[in-house]
Amino acid sequence: GDSFAGGDKDSLSGAVELLKERETVRKVITGLQKQLPEVYKALIKERDEYMANSLNQSPGKRIVAVVGIGHMDGIERTLGYEKASC
Repeated sequence: GDSFAGGDKDSLSGAVELLKERETVRKVITGLQKQLPEVYKALIKERDEYMANSLNQSPGKRIVAVVGIGHMDGIERTLGYEKASC
């Protein structure tokens, strides 16, 4: 049918849109870090560090990277940025 995980298409669409907001993603990741620290380390932290190190080693003065919103804070933190616009 038209339902997914107990919700309809509109509910699922609304949930996906909410996850596109950076503050919402921060809350989800913080919860993951507190509740499942090993999963957080494997899925988020190690990947953030890998991507940040790859960016640091990239040639050129100006680098453009497209990353998932869930990795933006960790990459920025690893690179030493306090705040960046998204």
